[in-house]
Amino acid sequence: MGQAVRARPDGQTLLVSSASNHVFHPLIAPALGYDVQDALVPVCMLVDVPNVIAVSNAFGVTTMQELIAKARAAKGGISFGSSGVGSSNHLAGELLRMRTGIELTHVPYRGGGQAIADLISDTVPMVVLNLPTVFGPASAGQVRIIAVGSAERVRSRPEIPTVQEQGVPDYAVAVLTGLFAPKGTPPVVMEKLAPALREIMEVPATRQRLADMGSEPIWIDPAETARFVRAEYDRWAPVVKAANIKPE
Repeated sequence: MGQAVRARPDGQTLLVSSASNHVFHPLIAPALGYDVQDALVPVCMLVDVPNVIAVSNAFGVTTMQELIAKARAAKGGISFGSSGVGSSNHLAGELLRMRTGIELTHVPYRGGGQAIADLISDTVPMVVLNLPTVFGPASAGQVRIIAVGSAERVRSRPEIPTVQEQGVPDYAVAVLTGLFAPKGTPPVVMEKLAPALREIMEVPATRQRLADMGSEPIWIDPAETARFVRAEYDRWAPVVKAANIKPE
């Protein structure tokens, strides 16, 4: 992200940035030397990669209410794995802790692959990870997905209920990924790129490939992308502060 910020704004350098990079990390580690919202201008939003809550088969729960009950009954609560400190997975777990009042201890991993491996072996009873990371092991019966963290069910996986509809109010995590350019990039670049990417995102083969990966194909224009990023900063700053999350 820093390299993209410092790149010559000639339209030849662009950044694909996720919520973890673009929102959560700057809130947790604000001393980046630049303001993300000022230094990187939005081209468009591309996909939503939903978070899911998954448990090991040995943990013995199938719904959010069963998980919450088991966590409340366990002395010291339970632990949950994520792909790292400050990731969307981590923040989604912290939001769950705040919305339910259960005790959750975060176990950060160096990526989703290590976390899902430990979930399969029941080294950790629960994870919050991106759907594409978990779907393969879940389809193979190695782990169980009990909820998706988005506001609505995922169109490609409608059988997975949301956290909200299982009784956890005001819980929704949008994990959108978009395209950004260094400040000063000529407007003509965005004027060409944004509609071209919209056409690409509407190609049936593209939409099907993304759906097969567990991602939601979307497209949001530059102005709406900027508004979304601002709203996410406002929404998550209190969560980061309340959870006292520090960079590692």
